[in-house]
Formats: sequence, structure tokens, C-alpha cells
Amino acid sequence: MRTVPEDTMPGFEAGLVGGRAWRLAEEHPSKLALLAFYRGVHCPICRRWLGELERLVPRFVEHGVSVIALSCDTRERAERAKREWGLEQLRVGYGVSPEDARKAGVYLSEKEEHLFTEPAILAVKPEDGTLYAAWCSPRPTRARTSPRCSPRWRACWRRTCRDRRAERSGFIRRPLLSGNRGSRRPGRASAGRTAGRS
Repeated sequence: MRTVPEDTMPGFEAGLVGGRAWRLAEEHPSKLALLAFYRGVHCPICRRWLGELERLVPRFVEHGVSVIALSCDTRERAERAKREWGLEQLRVGYGVSPEDARKAGVYLSEKEEHLFTEPAILAVKPEDGTLYAAWCSPRPTRARTSPRCSPRWRACWRRTCRDRRAERSGFIRRPLLSGNRGSRRPGRASAGRTAGRS
């Protein structure tokens, strides 16, 4: 599902490494709440960019922006990420609902029957919970479209595909459940191949 500025965000809730719960509705920064979604402790790329974000936390706070890293990981995995990645200033939340993430426009993937979010950053206005700006990892991964995906994930992926197909006019990615990597609308490509044969 695609989200645009001024859309109302889901009521995100998560456990917070350190013991207490976190709720988006209880975030009250003076300007924005920055929600940084990462795949999980298994992702080395996330380790690098969250490390960069860790160093920027004081500057964000200085400018009235609260920052939290969120994932669908379990508490144990989130605690491991915070400890092994050296995230001392960056808050780390865990157990985010995959359905809430999907509603917010965040891509989802699956690994060993475990759903996780693709990297995304949502800037949310605290006064009304609406989206100010967003960046979401745009490309589905093979894990997201594997034929071995669970029925629960397949249903979630199909809903996402249905929403996005109606919005895209160029290249359309489809699940690889049938072994199809995607298709391009007939026209320019087929015309080029025809010209080459003539």
C-alpha cells in the first residue's frame, strides 16, 4: 500500500529494548518523530546504516526530532542488535506488527517463516500522527517472492501487489510464484524486437 504525505499512520506499538513499551501516539517531539525500520539483526547492511544513524541522534534531538529503530524482530534479537551494533543512543523497538508496517507503505520480506521489514524511514508529525515524508526500500527481494513463502505471507504480499499494480505505469514486478520475474507493458520493447527481425 502506497502512502503519501498527510496520510494518517497506523498506531504503531512495539516493545522497547530496556523494558518498557513504545507507542507512536505517545511520541511528543517538538517537530517530528523519525521511525527507522530495519530488517533485523541478521542484516549486515542495516548494521552499517543504523550505526550512521546512531551518530546522528544527538543532532536530531537538538532539532526537535525523536528517533527510534523499529523491526519485527523478537526481544532477544533486538537486544542482540543493540548490544552487538553498539547502539547506545538510538532506541531500538521490536515486535512491530507486519500488517501495520504494510499499511504504512513499508515493504515486507520473509526469512525462515519470519516476516521482517525492508529498510524504510518515516517522518511523522506528532501533533496528528500524519506522514510528513518517507523513504522506503523500493525493490522486492527474492525472499519476498519465494515459492516457499507461508500462506500468511502470500496473502499479505498479494494485497501489496494489488495496491501497487494500480499505481505503476511502467515496469511491473509480480511475485515469482509462477517463476515470472516481471513484465513490461507491450509497446516499445516488442516493437524493437520486431524491427530487429525485419
